[in-house]
Amino acid sequence: MDASYVRPSIGPRPRGSKALLSHAGLLVCALLLSSPASGDWSGGGPEIGWVRTLLQTSGQVLYAGTYGGGIFRSTDGGLNWTEATTNARDAVVIDLAQGIDPGRTLYAATADRSLLRKEAGSDFWSELGSFPTGDRPPGVSIETFPFREFRIAFGSEQGVFMSNNLGASWPDTLQFAAGQSINDLLVFDAIPNTVHALTPLELVITSNNGQSEDAISDGLPPATFMLDLEPWFSGTDSLLVSDLRGPVWQFVDRDHFVEVGPLEGANPSSKYVCRLDTVGPGRILLGSSAGLWVSEDRLASWSRVDDQLPAQGAEVWAIEPSRVAPTDTLRMGSFTMGFLRTAAGGAAPWTVSNSGLTAAWARTIAPVAGSVLCGTAHGRLYRSSDQGASWQDVTGGLRTLQISVCHDTGSTWILSGSTGVVRSTDQGATWLPVALPPGVTRLNRLIESAGRLYAATNSGLVSSDDDGVSFVQVAGVPTGRASFALAMSDSGELAVGLDPGPQVFASSIYRGDADAGFAETVPPTGFRSRVRGLAFSGADLLVGGDGFGGSALYRITGSPTPEFVDLAALIGDGFFEVRDLAVRANLALVGTADDGAFISSDFGASWREYNEGLPTRRIEAVAFAPAPSRAIWVATLGRGAFSREADANVAIAVSQLAVEATDQGVRVRLAVAHSVHLRLRREGPGVSGRTLLEGVVDRDVDILDRLSASDGGLVEYIVEIAAGSGWVEQMRVQRRVDELVPPLRSRLMPAVPNPFNPRTTLRFTLARRGPVRLEIFDARGRRVRRLLDRELVAGPHSLGFDGHDDSGRLLASGVYYLLLSADDGQWRGRITLLR
Repeated sequence: MDASYVRPSIGPRPRGSKALLSHAGLLVCALLLSSPASGDWSGGGPEIGWVRTLLQTSGQVLYAGTYGGGIFRSTDGGLNWTEATTNARDAVVIDLAQGIDPGRTLYAATADRSLLRKEAGSDFWSELGSFPTGDRPPGVSIETFPFREFRIAFGSEQGVFMSNNLGASWPDTLQFAAGQSINDLLVFDAIPNTVHALTPLELVITSNNGQSEDAISDGLPPATFMLDLEPWFSGTDSLLVSDLRGPVWQFVDRDHFVEVGPLEGANPSSKYVCRLDTVGPGRILLGSSAGLWVSEDRLASWSRVDDQLPAQGAEVWAIEPSRVAPTDTLRMGSFTMGFLRTAAGGAAPWTVSNSGLTAAWARTIAPVAGSVLCGTAHGRLYRSSDQGASWQDVTGGLRTLQISVCHDTGSTWILSGSTGVVRSTDQGATWLPVALPPGVTRLNRLIESAGRLYAATNSGLVSSDDDGVSFVQVAGVPTGRASFALAMSDSGELAVGLDPGPQVFASSIYRGDADAGFAETVPPTGFRSRVRGLAFSGADLLVGGDGFGGSALYRITGSPTPEFVDLAALIGDGFFEVRDLAVRANLALVGTADDGAFISSDFGASWREYNEGLPTRRIEAVAFAPAPSRAIWVATLGRGAFSREADANVAIAVSQLAVEATDQGVRVRLAVAHSVHLRLRREGPGVSGRTLLEGVVDRDVDILDRLSASDGGLVEYIVEIAAGSGWVEQMRVQRRVDELVPPLRSRLMPAVPNPFNPRTTLRFTLARRGPVRLEIFDARGRRVRRLLDRELVAGPHSLGFDGHDDSGRLLASGVYYLLLSADDGQWRGRITLLR
């Protein structure tokens, strides 16, 4: 596992990194949004989930409680699953239990809805309340009492509550372990009036309905974090307790604990025990982050039960041996693989049975033309080519968890997970490690522009010029501070949000580029939440934060003196946590941790909820599909990935605005989806303003604009659409004039950096389109590398050099010479490599 990530055992939702999806700098879509949504979200794949608890109720009927995906039911022993709740489809289910009352009531202890109860014949789960604390505490465990058909015990983060009427009321006289966080409960068949409550540090016992209690921790070391409680058949009052650190402890004589084992071979201390289950005298199953193990000799030795898994080892959180014939059937719920089953006590191969179990924890979503990639916290990468109707596992042999970034450059997939950053050029068949700067272990956001990749990481900002083979640190952005937000404007300006770090007590945003440098913007009081999403619209910057320490959503306008405009108050009660945001032209889409998705058609001036059809409000990532598609995607915690078309009355007016330099001038291309009255203008400092087009356009248009070398600074091309008696801006593209106006002669510019180790960037400008060759020679005049030999368009160009020769060998330290050959001459330069 990633050492920086500790999965909570009962918390309502873990918080971690997520992915911001790249967008093309020169390709923009405008969607005109007017009335409420007429369509719903659809999807919910891939079929996998964190199965946190299993319950066999009768015959072949199984219930699976998932983390963030609600409750599922199987009537065929786990081969197929359907949803078993109509109203709690995103519940964080920690435990399930069945009562012995005549109605065989089902109970679910949840971290987000406290305690739920379901009557026979219904899939509606009612929330039980009236707890003595006056609220609904997060639930962890539920136990029913043998021979007391109406009594139940509920373990929560605020102690243990008991009820004598199936949860209708919870008298404070039946409460014990008050104020303590409970991890598990146990009621013995042999002594049904005694309740054992396991806290992280001790065992609390009551035998008189909570009138008195004993707290026992003798024999346990201070660092113990006890997680699971299980009866042991060596005696009616002997218990086994699992420790999150690895050991298993036996509770002996009602007064002390003894460590039992040895477990080193089965469960190293670097792993943790999630679940215990006794299945007969002397036989116990142990589920852990290292898989499923069994002891047949009263814990004297252990052997694997999951060595015939079809893929990577399962992180086991639930064990359910069959209570009916065939009794040698084993079922387990895992974090990494969902639900699995086997026969012959584990000797037969395991079968992954997730059909219908759509409860995936989707962490990142990356739509490209014709398909979409989805990375999950379970460590699996999926691909869909039919808008999420079906998903293919393309993880291959990769072993990882907590995927935070998946990106498709067109030729390469790049993925960041708990085991590092990898790349694949064969659609997941093989994965190769990516070279990273010292201190960088994880990519949190990744964007792409003009063949260069930029990534926000656990330590500053990095970039790659070689399709993700290696990344280098971007100068001007501090290292040692984590970043989860990254964006690029159409003009090439970067914005990266940094969390607080050593001796830095507030989040900040760095804006600029690698050539001109970066300037820090420290948000003022009221805007200092940790930055979790960034997106440009022209020169304005939309910022999403976690909501702790300031506004969760605001806009930065103006330069060099920025103005901060609070937008959070426009959404609900103004208190929420942004997990991700995306912008396309005038549209802005925000995904929140617990309140779902919100959309704006005027870049944040007004918002509306966009959750119709979503079974959950826990959003991890959001994205627009590439133009001209109208699809919008969200990745959710516990329910997978969902997509929807923009509303039926949302028309794509202008689907493309592209600007490129040609030998004849600046080519401006407009693509329209239907007849629209628009205006195309050119303006900018040092550039004469001009209206290039005004009128009704019903087909794509190419316009040739002419700039001269005497024009300077920046130029913007702006598309506006007629609205009443005025115009409404829909999009703009900003470029540097020297990128669009070819020089009179080609030239080779100085490499940056120089001297260099291990990489440098070579830059040159072409006066006109034509064949170009760029070669590197050593001090003896021998060619060691041909970097380029093809036709290029006029204008500026750059490419990276990594210090290798044509055979892939590292070059020695020394001086090397550059030769640029073009139609209008040859140019030479010099670079120095220092090893």
